[in-house]
Amino acid sequence: MTQPRCALLLLLAIAGCKGKAPTADDAAAPPPSAPADAPPPPVDAAVPDATAAGELRFECPGGEKSATARAVATDSAELVVAHAGHFSQTYRFSFEGEQLRAATVDDTSWSFSGGLPDNPETKDKVKRVEYTFAAGAKPSCRARTAEGPSKEIEALLARVSAKAEPCAKAAAVQELATHARAGEAGKAELIALVCR
Repeated sequence: MTQPRCALLLLLAIAGCKGKAPTADDAAAPPPSAPADAPPPPVDAAVPDATAAGELRFECPGGEKSATARAVATDSAELVVAHAGHFSQTYRFSFEGEQLRAATVDDTSWSFSGGLPDNPETKDKVKRVEYTFAAGAKPSCRARTAEGPSKEIEALLARVSAKAEPCAKAAAVQELATHARAGEAGKAELIALVCR
């Protein structure tokens, strides 16, 4: 046999070994698993997501608002609505049995006020309206406003005297409270109220 023919047969033999047929041992091998550090599959943010016990998250169509509602304790609940841009609303509800007795609503806007790119400082402007729902009486409302560094805003609000304010949004606050506290059972109504 000539040298070129020997080389050709040798190459064909090697190629045949690489493409061997699977054996019974190969079929029994488990399928490869995903790496431990692989990211979880993406979640569609437009779909309500009860990720934690007593917590409901959703995003309104168009992405202009997103919200999280959670039961804080058996007699309280919280709803946070984030708007596009630097604005949010935080509702804190307190109940006595099934009755809403108090609510606090913070309308918050914020902006960058300095700092470093990797550690920016922010400034908040907050209007806090405190609602009281006494049995058999009309709701009463008091408001206070403060502006300053985000990390100091609670202390700044505490220093401001609350002033009486018309309760123009009391009915809407009561409705939000009812559906936020209901969790999954009030999900459709809560989404409709927040996203309208």
